[in-house]
Amino acid sequence: MPIDPEIIRARYAEMADEELRLIDRKELTSSAQQFFDHEFSRRNLTNDNSYPEVENDAVPVEKFSKPTPLRVESDWMASAFTVSTFLATNSSPAAASDARDALEAAGIPCRIVENEVMPTPQDSLPYVEYQLMVPSALTLQAVSALDKAIYNANFAEELKNELEGLTEKEFGALDPEELCSGLLDRVERLRKVFKNEVSRRNSIVSQ
Repeated sequence: MPIDPEIIRARYAEMADEELRLIDRKELTSSAQQFFDHEFSRRNLTNDNSYPEVENDAVPVEKFSKPTPLRVESDWMASAFTVSTFLATNSSPAAASDARDALEAAGIPCRIVENEVMPTPQDSLPYVEYQLMVPSALTLQAVSALDKAIYNANFAEELKNELEGLTEKEFGALDPEELCSGLLDRVERLRKVFKNEVSRRNSIVSQ
């Protein structure tokens, strides 16, 4: 079922000026662009996605837009983060190995740790799980690398199977834009948070 246009209009109307400026118009659907443009025109805003201006002696935005490889200490396991956990089933060792290979291919140090879990209540049997560990400072990069290399493909396959099981009537009622709206909203929020953090760091330096 298509998204109610009134919901889109109300969403933009509720946003602050800075929130609207952070939206990339090219990523919107044609109908959403119309509401987006109307809201910009109504507020007399300038449609640009530039970062807020900083003082001349501040660190330029480019410093944060060009990633600098992070040096990982040899003892990173002391503060490692578990980026994924696999129960000790027949397929888990292979799945954990595939995930490790994906991270290593992305240049992210990682290690598989076998861990025996004592469940609660005590009458349950203990079991083994495999924890995929990465340096805590590289957690975000590791999650993204696993999504791209493994989990997105798994999700697509599951979606394919689910769509194939729908009747013609059920399939005909689906709107691909509505199905993707949650994922696109996550991307939009991630970019917004990152841009806000760039602005925050620039403002601190310029003080």
